Amino acid sequence: MRSPYRFVLFDLDGTLVDTERQAAEAVTESFRGWGIAADPADAALVTGRKWEAAFELMFPKYLLPVPEAEAAAAIKSRYRAILRERGFDAVPGAAAAVRDLATEFPVGVVSGSDREDVLAALDSLGVGKLVKVVLGSEDYVGSKPDPAGFLKGAAMLGIEPKYGLVFEDSVAGIASGIAAGMSVVAITGTNYLGQEQKGAVAAIPNLVPVNRAWVRGLRPRA
Repeated sequence: MRSPYRFVLFDLDGTLVDTERQAAEAVTESFRGWGIAADPADAALVTGRKWEAAFELMFPKYLLPVPEAEAAAAIKSRYRAILRERGFDAVPGAAAAVRDLATEFPVGVVSGSDREDVLAALDSLGVGKLVKVVLGSEDYVGSKPDPAGFLKGAAMLGIEPKYGLVFEDSVAGIASGIAAGMSVVAITGTNYLGQEQKGAVAAIPNLVPVNRAWVRGLRPRA
């Protein structure tokens, strides 16, 4: 069976690596250090968004004791420290799925994380050389749910967006893929915050079942 898709784009955090909780933890711990109890809903704003987009929504709600730029740098520094301490936890099946799909489809990663963090995660999975397009937060304007990142990924591959399949976990990411005109598969096993995942053409707990045959049998978004 010929696949209805011509390329595959992955989100990173919560899709290939299980890091959404660590990002929220970095926010909570940093705020605690400033003597502020951050609302868990505000800490969750980092899920699926660029750091800067999350900070724009979060910071105005609190009286920070440091300039916002300093606060942003401190949170991101804490996040990277957590990752150094614990390493990247791969979403089950992530590396195998990328390796298998890359034999038939151009594969890309579109993330709201900084590029250095994306590359470090892909290196930890051992799939960096298989990924044709890597877009971190610095590489496109706007933040999910804006479709800019996925659209740029398709443009860099030279393929119409309607032929794209996206793997995502967050409400912002799923909305971004749909807005780009692509079909989206929702990863449920890392959805610890219970975010809405409607609009996806399929929902799976992790990437264990994903391979070329699985993708060929998946019907695109109507």
